[in-house]
Amino acid sequence: MKIAKIISPNLIICICIILGGAGGIIFGLYPIIGTTLIIFGVVGSLLSVSSSVSRNHEIDFLFEAQAKLLAQSGIGNLYTEAVRTEFIKTGNSRNSIKLLVKALEVEPNNIDALVLLSSFCVFQLSLQQWLGNISRRDLILNIQSIRKLAEKGLKVDSDNHSFLDILGILLDIEGYHEEARKYFIKSGKLRNDPYWHLLLVMSYLASNENLKALHEIEVAKNNGAEGWLFNFYYGRVMNSLGRFNQALEYLIRAYNQKGNRPELLKELSQSNYFEGRFFSSSKYEIFLCIEVLKLGYWVGFSYIMHAFVDFIIGFLCSLSKIFWEITKFIPFIKDLHIKYLSPDEPEFSLGNALINRGNYEAAEIKFRLASRIIPQKAETYANIALCLSLLRNKDGALIEIDKAIDLKPDNELFIHSKKQIQLGTIKRIIDQYGKVRRKIK
Repeated sequence: MKIAKIISPNLIICICIILGGAGGIIFGLYPIIGTTLIIFGVVGSLLSVSSSVSRNHEIDFLFEAQAKLLAQSGIGNLYTEAVRTEFIKTGNSRNSIKLLVKALEVEPNNIDALVLLSSFCVFQLSLQQWLGNISRRDLILNIQSIRKLAEKGLKVDSDNHSFLDILGILLDIEGYHEEARKYFIKSGKLRNDPYWHLLLVMSYLASNENLKALHEIEVAKNNGAEGWLFNFYYGRVMNSLGRFNQALEYLIRAYNQKGNRPELLKELSQSNYFEGRFFSSSKYEIFLCIEVLKLGYWVGFSYIMHAFVDFIIGFLCSLSKIFWEITKFIPFIKDLHIKYLSPDEPEFSLGNALINRGNYEAAEIKFRLASRIIPQKAETYANIALCLSLLRNKDGALIEIDKAIDLKPDNELFIHSKKQIQLGTIKRIIDQYGKVRRKIK
């Protein structure tokens, strides 16, 4: 019995191929025997593969038959349970959509299958949109098919909040944020947990209503929200408000809890970038690239390029600050240093970037850091004045613009800016500029 178990058909096939090959090479006198053995081995292999495929089909048919019997008896659906089991064990389910489609073929009104399928599909769709890896036409078609699933689920179970959440997320993807929030609020009335507020946070962030997003995340926090998802969204809100150091506290906590997730890595990279930590920013961008490439998207290579650029910028800025300790005492060299590799970088450039993002408090901090490095740079004080004016601190803005004018008395732009600050028109001009930009886009 033991010998029969050891000498399997597959083992005999392998021996035939090896002996055939060895016979052809070593014993050239017997090519016919060697060729015969190889042919026998190859034919046997093909028959073995055919048998294996046949067995797989038999298992599939058996699995499907069992799924139908269980569904009809009301015990459960094997396909949905297979997805759940794989998700619990591995944290993902590669075959989830295919299995859940089969689950609905077996039992069309299975609530679990409808919830899981629409959830997986909407997550995949939002990820593709985030990565820019889907055309407008495909986006619309996917939204329509997922909406049908969610609406069907609501007809079967009108008190299931999951379908309301999915319909709201779809509206957010389309850009109808106010309509989306109606679904989230309705969903919240059916739930006892605070996590539906995170859906509102996501919606407000999508429409750049950052202070409202902050309010919702604080409500969620006060009602007991915790875990990696809460920390991730809190970090996102802090990023949107320009409070990057606070954002890092929550995002690192989320990272330690959940590990490498693309959206989390993106926020970590951004926080570090605007804090001037280019080496850390490039590290997280490399991790992000790896995760994106795992999903099969070529867009991951763009993150590698960003990571490389951030690393180079960080290296040059660090080098510039080291040399500045010496060159600032040498008049001619000092001017060249400021012109070609200014030591107030990245602070000055980050300040400008933050103004463009509307994060005036964070921009002011960056410009003040830059002014400590090069106290004689008039443009820095003019930018601080701009930030303070946009924050409605007129007196502070006038003090800073006067510093800029003292350093460059003939600069017409600074003189004009002082007049605008005195009249209180800078905010209106910036708002008008923003409206023009939005129209152009």
